[in-house]
Amino acid sequence: AFHLRNSVSNKKYNLATFSSREMTESMGTNTEGGNDRSNLIIHRDLRKTNEKRRSIVRDGIKCLHVVLDFDHTITAYVSPTGQKCLECHDVIQHGTYQPIERQDLFRSMIDEVWSDQHNGKLRHISEWWIRFHDAIISQRLTKAEFQKATALSGILLRPGAVKLFAWLRKNQVKTTIVSAGISTVIEEVLKQNEIEIHEQAEIIANVPVWEENGSIVSFKEPLIHARNKEQVLKTLGFSGINDEVGAPYNVVLAGNSIGDVLCLLGICHKHSLSLGFLHEKVKEDCVTKSEVCASSIIMDESRTATNLEEELKLPLISDGNSNLEVFLENFDIVSCGHHSNFQYLLNLLSEIKEGYNNDDNNNNRMDAPSNDDGRKILPDCEKERKEEDISNSSNDNGGKALSPSE
Repeated sequence: AFHLRNSVSNKKYNLATFSSREMTESMGTNTEGGNDRSNLIIHRDLRKTNEKRRSIVRDGIKCLHVVLDFDHTITAYVSPTGQKCLECHDVIQHGTYQPIERQDLFRSMIDEVWSDQHNGKLRHISEWWIRFHDAIISQRLTKAEFQKATALSGILLRPGAVKLFAWLRKNQVKTTIVSAGISTVIEEVLKQNEIEIHEQAEIIANVPVWEENGSIVSFKEPLIHARNKEQVLKTLGFSGINDEVGAPYNVVLAGNSIGDVLCLLGICHKHSLSLGFLHEKVKEDCVTKSEVCASSIIMDESRTATNLEEELKLPLISDGNSNLEVFLENFDIVSCGHHSNFQYLLNLLSEIKEGYNNDDNNNNRMDAPSNDDGRKILPDCEKERKEEDISNSSNDNGGKALSPSE
């Protein structure tokens, strides 16, 4: 586990409890079976979160970069029946391989890796990934076997994921999936759910190298594990500069571990907003007066939270709640529970779309707010580009700086 600062739980955070049926029925999630479906949203600092939201909305789609983890972020944590969904490496471990002796040997190798991890025998976290990949390579697993294992794995997407990717594709938003999983499995899961990766999207994960006959021979560098995503992004040159507007992107990130939110340290950005999925049900005695807080939030027909400024700030009780504290120290927003969804992120993206008309001719945007003299007020990232253009123009015009109208 990460050894991070974990303050005593007398801090006050902003909490909101959303109706489970209200939040999931529109996504097609099964709410039968008696499992808890409550979706508890906790803000580290509601005022700062709203400030970040306003800045990101103001700058618009062209300045937006969405960064997503895959395992138990894009994918669900549990099925509607309460069974934990497999992660990428689990899919390969539980696949069926012929002959049976080959399958048994492969699984015994993986069981040994898990045993050594459980008993503290691994010298570094990367050793788990290295030994797992070595086992895959030693048994010459094939791409077809990867695909079959994925098809039979029963992996489900988090509610709202299909809608999220459709929105990102439609609006051609820069999107990066950063995963310590396996790229082939990720691609197959997306394909099975008819999600097509658009031109502005990419997958950063552990990539198998296949022979002509389809057998695996190695994995490409760099190795990606749960704690080095920041370093990998830096190595891959993720400066985050948006060539079109000449400024860093605004990053909206979603993940389910501290390693995910640390991706922000590997990406140059202007503003950021992070959403953490904590797959734990917060005990009733961990939050005081939660029933009062729940009544302070009203969901309208579009599933947008209103009366946010009236949310109560409630102290957390430390007993049995340490993981929540760690998440709140690192994420702006934490969504608690086994069945949480992408609705918060979808609401934010909808707000960005409504607040900014993504027109190629930004100078003639009819929706842009104006000053009293009628001049358009541009988002900050566009202001930086405009100022840079004016400065460059002055060098080509005898030192005379051209006005925006010129």
